[in-house]
Amino acid sequence: MKKVMQTKLGLGGNCQSAVLASILEMELDDVPYFADGLGDDNPLSETEKGKIFNGRIDEWLATHQLKLQWYEDSHVIQK
Repeated sequence: MKKVMQTKLGLGGNCQSAVLASILEMELDDVPYFADGLGDDNPLSETEKGKIFNGRIDEWLATHQLKLQWYEDSHVIQK
């Protein structure tokens, strides 16, 4: 694994791209910025933006013969 630091911070940052670059030992510039065009000026709902964002990741990984396994937390601990 290669340490790659994100260059855009906060909401809309490129941490996901940096994580994938690290795991795949790539340069950050070789991984797309998946949130491109999905900022506050985009009228879509956050749910719709999330689906587009995740779809972009899935599509890009498929070009590298990889697949991300998405999990939903079905176990909530009650206090």
